[in-house]
Amino acid sequence: KIVHIARARASVYFPAHFILIAAMNPCPCGYHTSKKSRCVCLSTDILRYKNKLSGPILDRIDLSVEVGEVEYTNLNTSKTLNTNETVSAVKRITQAREKQKIRFSSLDKGPHLNSEMSGDDLARISNISPEAAETLFQSASAFNLSMRSYHRVWKVSRTIADLENCDEIKKDHVLEALQFRKVEGLTR
Repeated sequence: KIVHIARARASVYFPAHFILIAAMNPCPCGYHTSKKSRCVCLSTDILRYKNKLSGPILDRIDLSVEVGEVEYTNLNTSKTLNTNETVSAVKRITQAREKQKIRFSSLDKGPHLNSEMSGDDLARISNISPEAAETLFQSASAFNLSMRSYHRVWKVSRTIADLENCDEIKKDHVLEALQFRKVEGLTR
């Protein structure tokens, strides 16, 4: 949770606990997945564009979601939020955070959230079912996941299970977490 910057005359440490939220177009012109406009990019251009994101950077992205176009007619309308759905979502998130707090309370020091667990923490306290562990292992082999990605999928699976108020990570939790590993057609 720190960044160390070393230069010729000085070395400085800064706190650096953050969440990265990023966006990118599906291709250089931005219309590859559009239903309204025609993409003018060659397939080689699209591949070159996607490959600008290196494997090590993709490894550090836990969740990736493709978002479609927004209709112009929806931009000027004020939509009322469904308060029941909002309250329900907030309640689920609060309960999941409480589960994590209880899970990690027995540790003297270490993680406070699923995202902070080390590989040893995952194996020791994440409570993954044998079927889910096998699915995770087979998927890691099939998709050639790095160890970092393997652990990230495991952590996201634990969080999905927490959101469902489930004490054990199940196969479906792993499969859902794997869906979030996709980044513009690239899986890491």
